[in-house]
Amino acid sequence: MRLQETKYQGMPAAIWEFKFRGEVRMFRAIDLGFGNEGDKEYAIYLSAPDADWSTYRPIFDEVRDGFRILS
Repeated sequence: MRLQETKYQGMPAAIWEFKFRGEVRMFRAIDLGFGNEGDKEYAIYLSAPDADWSTYRPIFDEVRDGFRILS
């Protein structure tokens, strides 16, 4: 559905949204990958049944907005 280059907390990042078929139903997922080349990389990922996406998507946004790397 979307693969986009972006920045997250000043680091290079990519966000990937996609759908996939489970055994019984369709799922939707979002994956935010970020990090600096040659250093640690991180991902924030959420998947949920497609029919319930509007219920679960705010959880991803809350985690994304609250995530901090501890030194």
